[in-house]
Amino acid sequence: MLVKNRFTELRFLILIINFPSLYVEASHLQRRYIHQQGPKTWVEAQNYCREHHTDLAKIEAQREFTQCKKETLCWIGLHKDTRNPDVWNWSGGEKTKFTNWDLDIPQPDNYGGNENCVAMTGKFWYDVPCDKQYAFLCYEDDLILVKEKKTWEEAVEHCRTLNPKHPFDLAHVHIREDHGYTKTVIRDAQTDEVWMGLRFLAGRWLWVNRKPLGYGGLPACPAEGKNCGTVPKTGGLWAAKHCEGRRNFLCAKRQ
Repeated sequence: MLVKNRFTELRFLILIINFPSLYVEASHLQRRYIHQQGPKTWVEAQNYCREHHTDLAKIEAQREFTQCKKETLCWIGLHKDTRNPDVWNWSGGEKTKFTNWDLDIPQPDNYGGNENCVAMTGKFWYDVPCDKQYAFLCYEDDLILVKEKKTWEEAVEHCRTLNPKHPFDLAHVHIREDHGYTKTVIRDAQTDEVWMGLRFLAGRWLWVNRKPLGYGGLPACPAEGKNCGTVPKTGGLWAAKHCEGRRNFLCAKRQ
């Protein structure tokens, strides 16, 4: 058992040695929208946003609503599910929870039978053919919930390969602060807790960026094997869990 524990500590040391300094303050975590003049088709806009940002705009609540600038129409990331024409998904595959259709026309109307993508103008959204050329909205997320069940170490590696142009790591965030965006992201997890970038090593709790925990909430001497930190999807205090457990996890962009 002693050999196994030392091997585990060695693997973690390798992980944190390879990590550049990372310190993500909760107040810095947000979603940003970037207006591109275009014009491009929906697929061309999607490719551009994925290459230079995160993806075509994903708008999930009224408070995130943003207008296109000086354009009649601009693309957002909503499109029709090819397997179910009654379902609209975001570019990343997520089902939409919020819509802002123009109900006076009304929308969506699928005029001509090929209006499978969504553009917006002013206050409302419209279904239009995907081969039209418009300006478009991209977005960038500093914080990403990965809805895959992985061990703690697998989660670390996954975060580091999310986007080579905009590197991410397993998150270091102050959940106990009242930060609405972070709590909203975690709430959508499919597991009761999510992994964070927190590991017990050499007698203390460390973040993957080599910084100490900084405040209490985790046992000073955790039970055997419970050396990795989680936070409940409902928010709240950290918890020590077995590192081989499989959970969703939170990735944060390196600052």
